[in-house]
Amino acid sequence: MMIPLIADDHDLFIDLLATHIGRTWADSPVYKATDVDAALKQLDAHPEIDIALLDVVMPGMNGLEGLARIKQARPDMPVALLSGQSDRAVIEQGLQMGAAGFVPKTISGDALIQAIRLMRSGEIYVPYSLMNRPAEHPQEPAGDDTLSTRETQVLDGLWRGLSNKEIARELNLQEVTVKLHLRRLYRKFECRNRTEALRIGLERGLLKNNA
Repeated sequence: MMIPLIADDHDLFIDLLATHIGRTWADSPVYKATDVDAALKQLDAHPEIDIALLDVVMPGMNGLEGLARIKQARPDMPVALLSGQSDRAVIEQGLQMGAAGFVPKTISGDALIQAIRLMRSGEIYVPYSLMNRPAEHPQEPAGDDTLSTRETQVLDGLWRGLSNKEIARELNLQEVTVKLHLRRLYRKFECRNRTEALRIGLERGLLKNNA
């Protein structure tokens, strides 16, 4: 069973989203909020909530401020960003801040359910077409530099000389998801390519040098 929180300032959109979710998880309660403060109160009152779907633009928040506040309150809970606009710079900044993914409001109901399942399993979801767009503004590295389990697995794949496609096949992921994990890994290591990432991984004792 899934127990989501939908935070959006449009009641109609919340109801539509809740309807799609209810068709798949019929017994799941859906908690709702129309601003960040209300979302935080819901999270405090209902610790069983296991995923949040957060509109990027809502009252009481400036840009991704709402994401930061919710991640501070529930750092281990996946938080998906929702938006009617698809600015890659905002998407990448959100991922740096710990978002579990980005869900455009134009997404189909079936794709929404697939995205939620992916993010609840610990993966990152961003539509492939959006990550092919150039970012409007460069983003600075941010956040905790501790690698996630998936990032460690991707780093190990690099160490074994695997391509992104081979890593994706081995981990049963989409290739675009591997690329997203790589971007996070590069930001945490403050490096720009595989060679630098492997060097830093060795220096930190994250890889075994079998030479």
